[in-house]
Amino acid sequence: MAFQNHIHQILDDLFAPLICTIEFEVDSIDELVLILKESEQTDMLRRIGHCRKKVLGLVRLLGTQISIEMTYQINDILSRLTALGTILIS
Repeated sequence: MAFQNHIHQILDDLFAPLICTIEFEVDSIDELVLILKESEQTDMLRRIGHCRKKVLGLVRLLGTQISIEMTYQINDILSRLTALGTILIS
């Protein structure tokens, strides 16, 4: 069990910068999504899709080695991206 905890810690340390970058992108999308003109919404949907693709790629890469804390972060990011996409499509 200690070995698995060590692996989780290493993976968290390695992928934490990527997760922070994705969270920053989601925050910037969140700030922009409500003030966009209709012509700019297509670009924002692309950004949302790109972020989702990064997150899902990360989940596939890590597989079962993902920690509980990182799982919560990733689920939060995906939920926020889904909500933002829904706002734009409505």
